[in-house]
Amino acid sequence: MNNLKKQLRKQNRSNLTSFKKNLKESDNLSWWVKQYTTKRQRTKLTTPQLKKVILLNYKAGQKKQYLKDCEFLNFLADIREIPQSMSVSIEWKKNRTWGANPDATFLAYGLDLKQSGSISGCGYCKESTAFAKSINQSFYFLALLAKEKNRPKNYGKTNEQIFGYGVCGVIPKLSGGVGTSCYYSVFDAIGYKLDNVANGKMFNVYKAIKK
Repeated sequence: MNNLKKQLRKQNRSNLTSFKKNLKESDNLSWWVKQYTTKRQRTKLTTPQLKKVILLNYKAGQKKQYLKDCEFLNFLADIREIPQSMSVSIEWKKNRTWGANPDATFLAYGLDLKQSGSISGCGYCKESTAFAKSINQSFYFLALLAKEKNRPKNYGKTNEQIFGYGVCGVIPKLSGGVGTSCYYSVFDAIGYKLDNVANGKMFNVYKAIKK
């Protein structure tokens, strides 16, 4: 997963540059002070001193997250099992406040089972949110995305260039709320054919078969 680790480092450098600029130009440190300093530091240190502490703690947090992300990428790289088929079943349940809420169940046959839980609210695509929330819990699926993005031919490409619309993050995962039609190209990119195999008034079933 070396290519993804390089992209993580590049993102961290970009984030650090933006953080330094915003910190330097800001006259109101209330949000940063609350997150990155102790109560004792806030009462004892001057504003320039506080900025130094904030920056040091931000860098430490970035390093900790980078190491955690690298450990997760190593874990995904070690996953050898490849699902021959996967499905996402979405059941809609009536809700007094929101009309109907979807609950998705992801199944990698013989390997994994994950559920989204009820997805509430309005004004966005709840079906794709439930779909993404269930499947993003599966390490088998995340490994497929990460290994595809890590290929030398894909280094430097955006998620959209690799998968089409519907994937986010340096360590890739499905975006929710984007509409399930976006996911067909994502599955195609990782070597699966996704189909909507069943529909009803209160359910939808999607199945992906290894090509």
